[in-house]
Amino acid sequence: MPGDSQNSKLSGLSSRVKHHSKLVEFYRETDTNEVIKKSDMFHGMEFYIVNVDETIANKPYLESRIVEHGGRRVQNLMETTTHIIAATMTFKVRTLVERFDMNILSYKWIVRCIERGCLVDLEPVYMIHANKRLEEYFRENLD
Repeated sequence: MPGDSQNSKLSGLSSRVKHHSKLVEFYRETDTNEVIKKSDMFHGMEFYIVNVDETIANKPYLESRIVEHGGRRVQNLMETTTHIIAATMTFKVRTLVERFDMNILSYKWIVRCIERGCLVDLEPVYMIHANKRLEEYFRENLD
């Protein structure tokens, strides 16, 4: 039929738009105006979430929990950012490591802190990347 080719093109466009929309959604700031503060556990900390494991905890959930416990979250890496959070070593995470040699924490660290109700010590299990200084600290101070 004459319109079949057009319909298949539109169908492909629709799936690309949905994928693009999902990507844009990830970078959208979570509305935390209704979040009620429970503690100051993350007071003075600013978090930049690079990626998450959607099967465990999505970005809006983590951002809401950060604010709930007194922290701040940003959508872009800033000079004031104290914690970079990720689930996996993606191209973007590798770029941050190569460019700034920053420590990248697993989102599991935030989840564990919230479960325990206090800041949990950094350990290799909570790291996506540790710079040389932190690796040395781990070698000297952990069994």
